[in-house]
Amino acid sequence: MIDSSSITDTAIFDMLLSDGTAIPVEVEFQYTSGDPWAVRLSFHVRRNERTVWTVARTLLATGLHTPSGEGEVRVRPVDGESAVAVELYSPSGQAEFVTDAGQLGEFVDATYRFVSSIQAQAIVDAEFDSRRWLDSGE
Repeated sequence: MIDSSSITDTAIFDMLLSDGTAIPVEVEFQYTSGDPWAVRLSFHVRRNERTVWTVARTLLATGLHTPSGEGEVRVRPVDGESAVAVELYSPSGQAEFVTDAGQLGEFVDATYRFVSSIQAQAIVDAEFDSRRWLDSGE
């Protein structure tokens, strides 16, 4: 869904357990023009419990085609490029999810149509300039 300031979509990710089983998890993607470099992934792990991760849009875009990321979030293609793995690492543990690369790719493409890289930089530059202006007391 696209409104004037954001894009959202929902997909099912398979959470891979250590014994090889997969548990389907609903994940909502959200992209807002107010934070043009990031995508929020909201994992609905239990009925009324969500875990939200903020991921760089470029990390998702690159990870669709080549292994990307270091540290807490890593994204890589699997099964050729028909699926994508998202690995999340935190002090409390780690999780690996696999989902359809086509749907994630369509969402990422939609974010670039919504706010291009050039527009995203302009938003960040304008925000920086306004903060600098306010901080200077002018």
